Amino acid sequence: MKKIFFILIFLLCSISVFYAQKIGEKVTTPFGKINAISVLEDDRIFVGTVNEGLFYSPDYGSTWIQLTFPTTKVGMVYKTSKGDLFVDADFDGLYRLKNETGYWELIGFKDVKVGKMFESSTGNLLMTLSSYNQYVYYDPYLMYISKDDGSSWKYVNSAFSTYFVEAESKHPNGKLFIGSAKGVYKSEGGEYWSYCHPGTVSNMTILSDGTIYIALSDDTDYRVSGDEGANWSVIPFTENPFTIGNIFHDKQEAVYIYVNTSTVGELYKKQKNSSQWIKLGELNGNNTYSFGLTMQINSRGDIFYLDYDTLYKIGSNITEVKNNEGVTIPNNYSLSQNYPNPFNPTTRIKYSIPQKSFVRLSVFDILGREVAALVNSEKEPGYYEIEFDGSKLSSGVYFYKLQSGSFSQTKKFMLVK
Repeated sequence: MKKIFFILIFLLCSISVFYAQKIGEKVTTPFGKINAISVLEDDRIFVGTVNEGLFYSPDYGSTWIQLTFPTTKVGMVYKTSKGDLFVDADFDGLYRLKNETGYWELIGFKDVKVGKMFESSTGNLLMTLSSYNQYVYYDPYLMYISKDDGSSWKYVNSAFSTYFVEAESKHPNGKLFIGSAKGVYKSEGGEYWSYCHPGTVSNMTILSDGTIYIALSDDTDYRVSGDEGANWSVIPFTENPFTIGNIFHDKQEAVYIYVNTSTVGELYKKQKNSSQWIKLGELNGNNTYSFGLTMQINSRGDIFYLDYDTLYKIGSNITEVKNNEGVTIPNNYSLSQNYPNPFNPTTRIKYSIPQKSFVRLSVFDILGREVAALVNSEKEPGYYEIEFDGSKLSSGVYFYKLQSGSFSQTKKFMLVK
């Protein structure tokens, strides 16, 4: 009897794992191992490879173009507000391409690996290191500043000067905030820094209203400040007991949290001014620690991350999660009425499918024109819930339609702004 009991427990756990919602697809590339990814503000994706040089994609990862670059091993890429491109050659120097024209100019910084570059509101360039050759540099200092567009640099002597900077973000008032193993610091122009919060910071993000979110390494809660870091609220992330590995936001200022263990990584999303976290799914790949370190998002909401040295993409239309409260497979297709209804600007739609099949869930306006495709892929049998964001649509009556195999059902809902 006891043996049967353990077999049943094993089968139930196996089914739960099998039906976990998986997100993140491998990006097809013409190169092999990737050293670093950089998503620029113009949405170009730059990839530095281990030994094949520098590539970029102008169309969200669909096509790739190789650039002529002095070295084959490439790391971080950064574009300044003046249009200059800086590229780290990964222990072989930092290069600059003025206005993205002409030739690559070697700035210096050999035997180091550049971690991040960012700008102050006064036009100063800041650079931090993520690694250095200890046989060459006894004390490299880990942040440098340039006041002449990167032609010359000097080190920033501060309380965190011997600690790697893990995160940086700019406040709407122009102040710079960084997170390091020594805590959170802020600065007007990047030369002088004041202390804000203790702890080893894994990442941070700042919304347009000045709200600061930080995640601490090896912690299961996050901190929020609305007064430039003077006071902080500690908020437990109760949706999952895993360690928070990243926190960031998109152009609509929805906040994302990535949580991980050594074997599982999951992504959650919270709309602006909402307290509800929605689980988007479990990330494909194996190196869950690397996911959080390399995660970047573009203007339309596509999220890119590395699994060791392979590029993955979570499309901006990923807003769905399977309901795993129980392992019962549905007997029938079903499409539930959305909630809330009427809504502004988001609502939830639940549906179920009894067998593996291709599913399309679309939204139409009152004239029958499709205005959104929420699901358009093959799904395993199960219960699903998806969030629809109508912030880009006008108020009015709309319809959502589920099609799968021979099943088709349509329901009406109303957007009120």
